[in-house]
Amino acid sequence: MKVRELFEKNVLGKIPDVSKYEKGHDGKVGNWLEEQLGVKPNASNAPDLNGIEVKTSTKSVISLGSVSYTHLRAH
Repeated sequence: MKVRELFEKNVLGKIPDVSKYEKGHDGKVGNWLEEQLGVKPNASNAPDLNGIEVKTSTKSVISLGSVSYTHLRAH
């Protein structure tokens, strides 16, 4: 499945359910996002999926970024 399809199916418009992570874990939203995209959660800065690095913001914004995917963004 393509990145955009995974994003639209599993992430877009959803509120991350981070209840299974430790309350103080800063990367829990990022881990949730990686899981939704079929990526094993990791702390690496290397690209996660088809050359795209998955990142989250502490302001509850989830986005995917690359030259070809900058238009994908969920609030």
